[in-house]
Amino acid sequence: MAFIGRSSLNLNSLSPLRGGFLVALFFAMGLGFIGTSQALDRSLSSVEVNALETNVKKDPQNLKSRRFLFEHYVKEQNWGKAASLGLPMQSELSQPNQLQLLRALITIEDGPGALGAVEYYHSKFKPSATSHYLAGLGHFYIAKKEAVPAKKMAIVAEAISSFKSAIAVDPTVMESYRAWLRTLKEFSKEYHEEALHVYTLMADASKGKNNYLPEKCEMLLAAHQWSEAELTCKRSMDMNPDNMESYVRFSEALVVRGEKEEAKKVVLKAVARHQDSVVAQRGAADYFYKEQNYIQASEHYNAVVALQPKMADAYLLLAQSEYQQKKYDTALAAFRSNCWLTKTVAKEFVNATGQLRLNFPLHKKYKLVMSSCQELR
Repeated sequence: MAFIGRSSLNLNSLSPLRGGFLVALFFAMGLGFIGTSQALDRSLSSVEVNALETNVKKDPQNLKSRRFLFEHYVKEQNWGKAASLGLPMQSELSQPNQLQLLRALITIEDGPGALGAVEYYHSKFKPSATSHYLAGLGHFYIAKKEAVPAKKMAIVAEAISSFKSAIAVDPTVMESYRAWLRTLKEFSKEYHEEALHVYTLMADASKGKNNYLPEKCEMLLAAHQWSEAELTCKRSMDMNPDNMESYVRFSEALVVRGEKEEAKKVVLKAVARHQDSVVAQRGAADYFYKEQNYIQASEHYNAVVALQPKMADAYLLLAQSEYQQKKYDTALAAFRSNCWLTKTVAKEFVNATGQLRLNFPLHKKYKLVMSSCQELR
């Protein structure tokens, strides 16, 4: 969400001396020369931050030092410190800084704190799309922690109501629709019908940009609405040619509808377009694995782990692909990488013993790998 701009104070203009000594001295004196409506135009040096921290410890009511620290931590995206500094002085913050405080509270998932801050904001300023959106996120995080089902769903309803209010104020902001969809997906088992309604609203608001299509494609696949999924995923791929997820989802829809050759062309097209894409390579690898084409599956799983060395399940599928080709040494190496990452011994690894027992040198290697994996548990 976009936040409102602020007036600025250029601290560089305060000090002609080397090392910023004069600026640090002014900070140590409590910034008494700075008006409360002015704001920082840059991040602070460590000397300045330490001086401000000292001021706040000595005098927690020093609002100027506290406000400058708050703005510094917002710039640094240290949301925990920004929230702890800003909440006690919310009534002294400007409207833009109040929105930044809400953003900090939401980012650290402090739902109750965010809702309290939103309530105060709405008592002082006209509600905005941003404030309604953040209120919805506050309800969302409270709902995640609520154990009583009836209370949880009542809070979810409040979250959705807030997102609807944000859309009513500014229907062009896609984040509000996405937050609504995320809430449905998180808390509702039968969310697909309402989700389709949200996508219809997004279509009206996007004015032809269709930037909601990847999410709609994914939702239709999850709902097993294969025909509509194929059409939507194809549109998503055509309109977002660099979105590799769209290629992979389109291929999934094609496979379900029995168009496997077309699905293969789609995943290979994605790889050709972006060979360094983990999503594209993984989509191709999974396609070939399901088709039991283990040679090509191995090729693409090797590309996946080269691009993303910590993708544990890719190592497991690579091991299975190599094992099916009787490439036992490389299969064992991939099994070992999987168990080192997961700290567990996969059942697929255990099941491999049957074949390996037929060959003593290989079984000896298997036992060594199994032993090294078990030591990690």
